[in-house]
Amino acid sequence: MIVERLTFQARYGHGDELVALFKDFLATQGQALGMTGGRIYTDLTGEMFTLQMETEFADLAAYAAFMARDQEQFASQAFQEWFAKTLPLTDGGSRQLLVLSHIIMGIVSAAVLPWRTSLPSRGIFSRQRASSTSRRSRARETGS
Repeated sequence: MIVERLTFQARYGHGDELVALFKDFLATQGQALGMTGGRIYTDLTGEMFTLQMETEFADLAAYAAFMARDQEQFASQAFQEWFAKTLPLTDGGSRQLLVLSHIIMGIVSAAVLPWRTSLPSRGIFSRQRASSTSRRSRARETGS
């Protein structure tokens, strides 16, 4: 699976406007390009007013076909009007192509973690190994 990540730096104070434009793009022109979904991320930490949009493709051939349609879309009046609205809102951007190598689903079981996660007297963030707790318990039981 290939993930295209577009990162845009919105001008100070214009992040919400840029997000609204990208949501509109996905809802209208994205469908015309054959985009079946996409994710928009905004910054929580790091550089302020950052927007990232990710789209997934089955493989590089699917991405190449999408880019061919995308190039055609760039010439359309609808895209030109949309793009003109983004220009005063952005300071720049970049594109990354990533290989999605593994999707982790579900919750990691405490049994596979080397640290104990449920010590009521010490809280859930105790860094004491379960094995050393067992050794101390045995030592108390035997009086050593």
